[in-house]
Amino acid sequence: MKLTVKERFVALSILPAQGNFVTLKVMRKLREKLTFSEEEMTFYSFVMDEEGESVTWDEDVRQERDIDLTTKEFELLHTELSKLDTKKTLQDDQFTLYEKLIVGED
Repeated sequence: MKLTVKERFVALSILPAQGNFVTLKVMRKLREKLTFSEEEMTFYSFVMDEEGESVTWDEDVRQERDIDLTTKEFELLHTELSKLDTKKTLQDDQFTLYEKLIVGED
């Protein structure tokens, strides 16, 4: 699945903080896939703000990267986005990831 830099950050941010052993194992592998390598950080020209709370990047470079999600990883992200939708707590920055994972399956 092709994900942009922003969608990868969003996916990382919606992962649950806790779960059973299987969920934690899936989350670890997924986090590894979504996290940015040093080469990517340089390529995207990541800059952390002074408070260390947000990152900006060069949006003029190619944004998408193909992330090979297993069925379990896809289901985990799907479940978390569905929960946000059900609670009516989806945020605008989650929109494109929601479209790819939830709407895109129709």
